[in-house]
Parts: sequence; C-alpha cells; structure tokens
Amino acid sequence: MRFFYVALGLLLPQVAAAQFNSFQPGSYVLSSDQTVHAAPKLKLRGSDELVVKNAAGQTAQFTPSDVSSFRLGRRKYVSVGSFYVSLGLGGESVEDAFVELLDSGSVQLLRYDVSFNRPMTMSPAGGMSGGGSTSYATFLLRRANERTLKQIPGNRLTGGGTKFRDAILPYLTQRPDLIKLVEDKTVTLDNIVGLIHALNTGQPYAITAPYNYYN
Repeated sequence: MRFFYVALGLLLPQVAAAQFNSFQPGSYVLSSDQTVHAAPKLKLRGSDELVVKNAAGQTAQFTPSDVSSFRLGRRKYVSVGSFYVSLGLGGESVEDAFVELLDSGSVQLLRYDVSFNRPMTMSPAGGMSGGGSTSYATFLLRRANERTLKQIPGNRLTGGGTKFRDAILPYLTQRPDLIKLVEDKTVTLDNIVGLIHALNTGQPYAITAPYNYYN
C-alpha cells in the first residue's frame, strides 16, 4: 500500500474526491517547439496526461516530456520532474508530472495533486462502501534559478505546524515582515498563495481567503 489511510484522515480537509475534469479551451507549448498552439479543447487526466481535442473531434495525448507548459482555462501548468512527495507515513518519488503554477517571480509556487485509489470496505451488514479515486493537493516551491523542488508540508489542524515553518522560512530571509507572520502563525499553509505573492511582488502581505483545496 503506497499510503497509510489513517494518516490521511488526520490531514482532512486537504483530501478531496478527485474530479473528472471536463474539456476547456486553452493552449500548449511543446517541449520540442516553443510555438504556442491554441486548442479548442484541453483536458488534464491525472497529473501525467494532457488530452487535446481539435475542432474535428480528433484527440491526441501528451505526457510531461512532450509538453513544457499549457493553459487550461484560466490556469497555467508546467512540466516538472524528479521530486519526492511525502504524505503521512508514506510517499513517492515522481519522475515527471504536470503541476499548476500558482505564482512566480523569485520563487515559484506550484501545486501537485497526488492521486490514488481507495480500497472498497465491507460494512457489518455486508454492504460495500468506499472505493474510487482520491486526490491530495500538496505545494512545492523552487527558486527561479534552481531546478530542485521542495515540498511545503503542514495541515490545518496545527496551523501549519513546525514542519511548515521550517520549510517555508528559508525562502523568506529577505522579508522579516513575512517571517514574523509565519512565526506568529498568522499565516499558515492555508495562506501560502498570498504569502508567496507578497514575496514575489515585494508588497506587504494582504489577507487572503484560505486556499481552496477542492477547486
């Protein structure tokens, strides 16, 4: 078993049922050709397959090695590789994947969705429940001049927790105002999008709504 499901329960509500993405208009850039290709319909399937459908209804599938970036509706995704994601008492090494680019500048903030199948369970009455696919949103950071990705751990139950603070503070060395917000637990994992945006723009942190893990 790749992950321990008891540990997953402690991380709620960061765990959400995986959604079947519908086709949306967008564009993509091939790794071998930096030309932007507009497409009437795009769909992300999991974290490692981009489906493109043309006006005639013909489809093509691309992997992260085929596409360097793409836009799906209002969202932008980039291809990354060679990173490790921990979750509860388990984890996995990711060779390559599509991740959502949430903010960029001196530091890039990325979202990676870990997807896996839940087992079916039997109730005392003999009925079956559970099963299906589950997706967990985790955040990654990397400096603009680096390739190494760093997972930012934490959960809502602990306000981000010690692991969150230890992971995020090295990126904030030039911003004592942001460091204080993190150390005071005013800003936690829920507010990471606003925190990194303030870092990249040089602006004061603005109060933001907690990140929507279900969106």
